[in-house]
Amino acid sequence: MLPQELKVSRTKILIIGVITLFGCGSVEPNKVQESNLESTALLDEYIEAMAANKRFNGSVLITKKDTIVFKKSLGLTSVEGNEGFTDSSIFLIGSITKTFTAAAILQLVEQNKLSLSDKLNHFFPDFPRSEEVTIQQLLTHYSGIRDYHEFENWKWESRRKSLVPKDVIETVKRDAFHYEPGERFYYTNTGYVFLGLIIEQVSGLSFAEYIDQQICKPLELTSTGVCVNEIGPQKLVKGYRTSPREKAVAEYINLNQPFSSGNMYSNLHDLRRFTKAVFSAELFSKELVQQLKFMNSGTYGFGWGIRAYDSLRLYGHLGAMNGFVGAVNYLPEQDLFIGFLTNDDNTPRSQLSNDLTTWALGKPITIPPKKKYRNFNPLERTQYVGDYLIKPGDSLSVFVEDELLFIKETGQEKHELFCFETHYFDTEKLEFDIEFSGEVNGVFDTLKFLKSNRSFLKAPRILY
Repeated sequence: MLPQELKVSRTKILIIGVITLFGCGSVEPNKVQESNLESTALLDEYIEAMAANKRFNGSVLITKKDTIVFKKSLGLTSVEGNEGFTDSSIFLIGSITKTFTAAAILQLVEQNKLSLSDKLNHFFPDFPRSEEVTIQQLLTHYSGIRDYHEFENWKWESRRKSLVPKDVIETVKRDAFHYEPGERFYYTNTGYVFLGLIIEQVSGLSFAEYIDQQICKPLELTSTGVCVNEIGPQKLVKGYRTSPREKAVAEYINLNQPFSSGNMYSNLHDLRRFTKAVFSAELFSKELVQQLKFMNSGTYGFGWGIRAYDSLRLYGHLGAMNGFVGAVNYLPEQDLFIGFLTNDDNTPRSQLSNDLTTWALGKPITIPPKKKYRNFNPLERTQYVGDYLIKPGDSLSVFVEDELLFIKETGQEKHELFCFETHYFDTEKLEFDIEFSGEVNGVFDTLKFLKSNRSFLKAPRILY
């Protein structure tokens, strides 16, 4: 489902610029410190701290060349049982599916069954302005076609068992474009739904059959495949939505809705095998691999997000689906793979992806402090209740509902606020803390968003 992505439900509350396809920092050129890769105590402590804060429940795998340098699994595959995770456990992978969808398209391009310059109207002539959109734009999120998450009824639609992928296209038709085709990068799951349907038209196979026959079987990916509606592998772990207050089974979703934008399952070993196969040109030509690696000035290339670490170049993708979160990162020059998968959609995927990669590249990481959540009385809550201005037309509302405190951005879903220190709050799914400051006459005049204890956005109270 985002480069600046996104998704179990594709939360957008001020994090469009914060959550990335993979979060990464800067490192010194070409220095991968082998000594740090051999010292796993710090990373062990980091993962344990994440789990203690109810922010991790799953598996991590880091490899260099053909050597496992770190692996760790924490938690249970379901709350009802006593089976623990292993690095072979099978999870839904959400938007990591896009890397497979893109690989399938590139295979068809190499077979001359498709061209990157082909227009969408060749396949969907009834879609508005389809003669202006190319396959390449769909692959690289430059189509401008509106993401289906932006439609108010998308959650209801995702639960409708009769839904098929073409229904998603029909929904988007009503207000088809967010930007002009080719104008700018705009992450849209709808584009990858189109690509899955195009794979079916061109190959004569279902998306699930194509992925199985042309990618999984040749690479011997025995724990990878496509979930069609509710049909998936028997050993798929159960997904959960969690918060500091509760843990519950994730909401149902008909996986025909995300379809080829996010309906696959896998494990870490298969994802590593697939990733290495892509970048070693096992699935399509070296020429197409080079195009993938340098698309759009290094932003997003044919299914993979791109980040520069000085002279190092990293490729990866985040993934999230109801009850699941994961990420894969790969540095081809170092043959360094970093991946994690969890069955807890409260996992801070961008932060975790960034910190695992930072550690693997020999840089220091910070152990998350233990958060002790506290209750607060009704009188305290009134200090925070009100509206706070982000920008004209976009505000944050803090309100009480069923004796709980929530925050909601204009047009977005609400998130419960959990107090862990006086005037400091955490939320489920969002990767930042919230601080209220500037108390005047018993209320606060400023709401701040904090990342690593640093404020990156301030919203003043709106006075009526």
